[in-house]
Amino acid sequence: MRDDSLSTTTKRTVIPEGQENTTDSSLAGNGLKVVYKGMKKEESTLMFDIYDEAAGNSEPEHFEFSMKYWQSYNHAMDMNYMNSGAYAFHPMEGQLHPFPYGDIKEVGITKGKNAQEMDITFGKHLYNEKNESMKSTVHISIDKDLPLIKIDVDLDSLPLQEKFNGYEVVPNFYVSNFDNDKTFFTDSNGLEMQKRIQDYRPTWNLGTNQKVTDNYYPINSAISITDINSKRRMTVMNDRSQGGTSIAPGTIELMQNREAPSDDNKGVGEPLRETNEYGNGIRVKATYYVQICDGEKRLPLQRVVQHKINDPANYFFNFNATQTQSQPIKDTFVEAYKKAGVVDTIKVVHLPKYKNHIQLRLQNLADLYDSNSETATIDLSTIADALWTAGNMGNPVTYQDLEIKELSLTGNMEIKEMWSRKIKWATVDDDKEEFPQSAVDYDFTPSQVKLEPQRIRVFSLKYSVDEPKFLSN
Repeated sequence: MRDDSLSTTTKRTVIPEGQENTTDSSLAGNGLKVVYKGMKKEESTLMFDIYDEAAGNSEPEHFEFSMKYWQSYNHAMDMNYMNSGAYAFHPMEGQLHPFPYGDIKEVGITKGKNAQEMDITFGKHLYNEKNESMKSTVHISIDKDLPLIKIDVDLDSLPLQEKFNGYEVVPNFYVSNFDNDKTFFTDSNGLEMQKRIQDYRPTWNLGTNQKVTDNYYPINSAISITDINSKRRMTVMNDRSQGGTSIAPGTIELMQNREAPSDDNKGVGEPLRETNEYGNGIRVKATYYVQICDGEKRLPLQRVVQHKINDPANYFFNFNATQTQSQPIKDTFVEAYKKAGVVDTIKVVHLPKYKNHIQLRLQNLADLYDSNSETATIDLSTIADALWTAGNMGNPVTYQDLEIKELSLTGNMEIKEMWSRKIKWATVDDDKEEFPQSAVDYDFTPSQVKLEPQRIRVFSLKYSVDEPKFLSN
């Protein structure tokens, strides 16, 4: 979520219309510069120029952000129609593009010693209501760790309408002069990126008149588009599972919240309407990371962001310490892991089994979709030493032996046993050689464990220690 590191010495300035494209209306950091270029008031759209200074790009990317919504299909008089609801997303018939969600009320920029961000408020009065509806607040900044645009969207309660069509709200991301040829890529449960083509399925002929619904896919970590005329790419990374698509050229949208006044006839038996303790619609916050880059000049950061979101740093505090360390113990754990090859896209999950026994689940998050994906080599012996040293800092002891075995992904048997148990189906073309053979390396030595992109391997580490022996008489 949003980083609230802006200090008390910061100053917020409202940017009036006509005073864009100045030093006071830009953000800079990590080799990126984001310059606010103004707004399209009738479309409630914000315009920016993105300069990737670290990559040496002299020409900016023109980027636009807006809050939009799809109007829920609602045919309450005929239950044979598929309304939009808890299970079914069905926009109003004839709506091929989302409508603006709220008017831009104010654009401000806050700069301080430690951080800087731009904030935009949206809102609109509906149906002569006294209170403003369609409210949201958007915070735009440059990520403190990576050269990425970070967009925090704080979406307030959706308008609750008993008789009118509902609201299905999507943050909309757009980059100009971009032709992705009706093609985009989405992650598969956080793993390999899958190619999606509008109105197309690879294994059957898709006949549809639902041009929006049938092109929505689950997005667990990222959605990406690539320009067919260059190496340019825009990737939007999210911090939660959402539905998303790319319908128009150079455009990505992700569903943040939905409210539909009718049941979709899928079994729930009630409208899609989530309220808080006061009877108002729930408030939904989400964070998005945007990277617009030339794939040859700037390495994709999708998997690094995924790692950062899924495995954030954990902080531990002790408020009742009875002993203090006069001299701090030097921590060599992190450096040892880096030396062992655990960097960037490599993820390690530690599963303690019992005393002196631990399982390690190694995963290479890199994807062949990325230009920087490659097979990693992991040194398990170095990892084992680092774990043992870190676990015995207070009372250093040496282990005598280390047994390393590779296990099945479920961790309940050795991988050799798993392969011996697998059914080997006999087919009529087993003798043909034109079928591609797997290049996966199943052999390993403790100092050279290969991890191809998207591969997961599980290992058992057992330490042997000389236990004290006592006489029985």
